[in-house]
Amino acid sequence: MDDKIFNRARKRDEEAFLTLMRLYKDNVYYTGLAYLKNSEKAKEAVQEVTFRAYKNIHKVKKATAVKAWLVRITINYCLDEIKKSKRFQSGNDFTLIESSQSHDVTESLFLTEAIHTLRPKYQMVVIMKYYNDLTVNEIAESLKMPTGTVKTYLSRALTELRNYAERGI
Repeated sequence: MDDKIFNRARKRDEEAFLTLMRLYKDNVYYTGLAYLKNSEKAKEAVQEVTFRAYKNIHKVKKATAVKAWLVRITINYCLDEIKKSKRFQSGNDFTLIESSQSHDVTESLFLTEAIHTLRPKYQMVVIMKYYNDLTVNEIAESLKMPTGTVKTYLSRALTELRNYAERGI
């Protein structure tokens, strides 16, 4: 990302901010979809995250942190929405996570279901790492935790996912 655009966005330049959001819109959308399991709700998440990000863009110190920061805002928004609706995702209503790559529908549904069996802290790091291609350092910075903790969460999450796959549930 261009530092010039980032600096303009931090100073409330709407055009620069919209350029930033266009750059990361898909990351926000797919993170919302992974949590909310509904395309319309994921689109609402993009709108709300855009609003929240615009209000707080001045707090981001580095251009390289924008993506992780937006993903974190998205996760927080989604968790709030899930709490508001007082529902925890059941194992029966998983929505296929859309992807730019062609995936076998059965595998995608199985993977989505498997991820939702993880503890929330593990879900968060898996989604940040594998859905948004964030580095361990970016995740640690975004979640304000040591990189070792992020690595541990990823390792445990992958172990749980492997066990889930072996059970074939």
